[in-house]
Amino acid sequence: MGSNASGLLRQRFCEALGDFCHGTRVVLVERRDQVWVNELRGAVVVEGEVLGDQLVKRRGTLMADDLVATKGFRVIVPGFHRGELSCYLGVQESEDLPELRPDELRMIEFAVQQLVLELKNRELESAHALITSSVDYAVRIQAAYLPQDEVVHRKLGSVDVWWEPRDKIGGDIWWVSPEAADGSCTVVLADCTGHGVPGAMLSVTVVNLLDQIVRDKPGLGPGQLLGQLDERLREALNQNKSDGASDDGCDAVAVRLERGCNRVKFAGAKLSLVHVRGDGVVERIAGDGVSLGYRKRELEAKGLSEHEVILEAQSTLVLYSDGLTDQIGGENARGVSFGHRRIAEAIGGKIGAQQVVKRVRTAFEQWQGTRPRRDDVALIAFSPKLSA
Repeated sequence: MGSNASGLLRQRFCEALGDFCHGTRVVLVERRDQVWVNELRGAVVVEGEVLGDQLVKRRGTLMADDLVATKGFRVIVPGFHRGELSCYLGVQESEDLPELRPDELRMIEFAVQQLVLELKNRELESAHALITSSVDYAVRIQAAYLPQDEVVHRKLGSVDVWWEPRDKIGGDIWWVSPEAADGSCTVVLADCTGHGVPGAMLSVTVVNLLDQIVRDKPGLGPGQLLGQLDERLREALNQNKSDGASDDGCDAVAVRLERGCNRVKFAGAKLSLVHVRGDGVVERIAGDGVSLGYRKRELEAKGLSEHEVILEAQSTLVLYSDGLTDQIGGENARGVSFGHRRIAEAIGGKIGAQQVVKRVRTAFEQWQGTRPRRDDVALIAFSPKLSA
């Protein structure tokens, strides 16, 4: 409410009411940080507390006879917002001001209330603009944490990604490790607690921890990598301490690709890997039924199960978050989850990475229809280059 536009609105409002009151001076006083202030003059109004208390008790306009502690005003008109006194308008006493008729007084009261609403609306618009600007900035920050296209294609071969947070930014993130000394690299998709800003903050934490892990312990298998993520995430969020307040974590899937080897290793924490084989068969390998992080540790000491997938010519691997499987849609009035089966049906057979993403996205959006999006969505499809 302190913007130039709002200041001009106040000034014109006071000038217009002054003219309405035969040139009498009017004073607009507003509540700011527990102090009553004349915004146009930028001055604290000492008698504001007394007048404020009177207006709150009266819940209406004070006339000259009511003003014991404050002299020199014909009327004091309150402006309330959601039951709270937001401001008041004082019409000063003047010989040029005739007695105000009831209808004139009602017009002044109405005008003050309309001013309060307009100023509050502008305040909300300003706050909304600030929040939107901050979120847009956060979008750029989170996007910077995603793998760069040229790096991804060099490491993964043919690849396509559908990454769509529910609220511009969110908790789904994917990551590709630097190449290890033996030429191997690991792809991780993580679905972090929450959406929006909290989810995005946690996703950035996950990426930073993954970077730390591969620096500290290069060459880990996918199960060991996710095990380290579980441990370090709990430490980073103080969830391994009795006084820790956080209870957050993620589901994740990791795939390790080895150079010169036509197979990949996979481990999952509540997320799956889909292998579209060279003959068109679509098979899903489920991850373990545990999450990473959180105060109550779910991952046992033995760690996550690791699976080996033998690649064929034109094999495509698909990773996705539960934002796809849990989305409610369909013709049933109550709605049904999209589920794993519909993903497999959408893929349908032997197709490349781009076609996988296109088909699944089309089927998903048709299934969702007009229902609201429940969660962030992330889908990665890639066709690794096979060794000669």
